[in-house]
Amino acid sequence: MRCRAIKKNGKQCRQCGKPQQSGGEIINGYCNYHKQFRDEDTKKTEDTKKTEDTKENPNSEIPLEIKLYLSKPFDKYEYYRLISKYHPDKNKSYSVSLITLFSQLINSHKI
Repeated sequence: MRCRAIKKNGKQCRQCGKPQQSGGEIINGYCNYHKQFRDEDTKKTEDTKKTEDTKENPNSEIPLEIKLYLSKPFDKYEYYRLISKYHPDKNKSYSVSLITLFSQLINSHKI
């Protein structure tokens, strides 16, 4: 098994974990020279686990001001304020799917 890292010259690393090679053993697809890529891969998998958790329970991510807006009778000014704040083109602090969910919740209360 070879190291999966791509070097700066665009070629794959030639380390394959043999005892006579200085790259060391291959762990999670990368040699000791390229262990920073190994760390990046573990961070990416942790981030995907977090996003999967929010997909399972999207109510945990709904902001408090939207929850309060939904609990009260419809207010046109509050609606305009929230819809401008949680518009998919303007808000980059949440993922696009969550922003879409927020705007759908806000719009559903209008009806």
